[in-house]
Amino acid sequence: MHSLETLLANRVSSLQRSQEDNAEVNTHLRDIAVWLRRAPFSTGMAVYTQGSVRLGTSISPVARSGFDADLVCQLPRYAWESCPSAMFEMVGGHLLQLPGFQGAVKRKRRCWTLVYSPRFHVDVTPAIIHERSPGEEVWVFDGPSQDWRISNPVAYASWFQAKQNSAICSSAAPLVAAVQLLKRRRDLLFDSPDAPNSIVLTTLAASLYSGEQTIVATLSKVIRGMLAVADALGSRMAVANPVNPSEVFSENWTGNAAAAKLFSRYLKDLQTRLARTEITKHQHRAAWQLDELFGARCGSLN
Repeated sequence: MHSLETLLANRVSSLQRSQEDNAEVNTHLRDIAVWLRRAPFSTGMAVYTQGSVRLGTSISPVARSGFDADLVCQLPRYAWESCPSAMFEMVGGHLLQLPGFQGAVKRKRRCWTLVYSPRFHVDVTPAIIHERSPGEEVWVFDGPSQDWRISNPVAYASWFQAKQNSAICSSAAPLVAAVQLLKRRRDLLFDSPDAPNSIVLTTLAASLYSGEQTIVATLSKVIRGMLAVADALGSRMAVANPVNPSEVFSENWTGNAAAAKLFSRYLKDLQTRLARTEITKHQHRAAWQLDELFGARCGSLN
């Protein structure tokens, strides 16, 4: 008889990026941060990571996808509060002059994307300190509205860390492992804009987590909880930032009933396959089933 916990832990280990990929990512992030700090608006600014790099939930890319990293370029409020689009354009213009960068710089809704290769890009989100609100809130430029939008990546990371720390266990953090497995299955199953984005999966998993000490128990708990929410709300399902409820993470689901249905199918399929693997008697058969479910580690940044 096999131990599903051990097999899942091995699978999580195989999802981690290589030392070479980590070194490359860190080099690019450092180069961008150094360049931004040399900008004409550098006084009183800060550059820091957000998203999976900050949370520790990054995974190696699958063959048809790539890997991204996220930076925030935080500027002082006093110089830019009245001109959000000018702030956004100035940061983009400075990034276009990044020394040694030979890729493309693309404008997105709230960030600038530096495409290093088809396999790797960095999203840089310009922001200003939101000094009229307590805590660590920032304003980011929103392209469609041409106005500010509140965000709070630092407080979100602290919230996620607190959820993660609610477990007392000696193995790899079950919450992080569960998020990584959910993301890997998503990457293998979806090839469309309807895929649940990483911040949605991460937020739902952390919200449902209550200190389970194993990967098996954590996955079971969060999948069951996600299904309950999806079945109850259907196309009305929305996932907001737990530290800033006005910030909706599931924008690609708005008015998209097909995306909500696909999300439920993704969860039900994962739940069924994991249950089948758990009752499989032979270890090699169970390992094969997990290979089929989460794939073998493949791909690099280049």
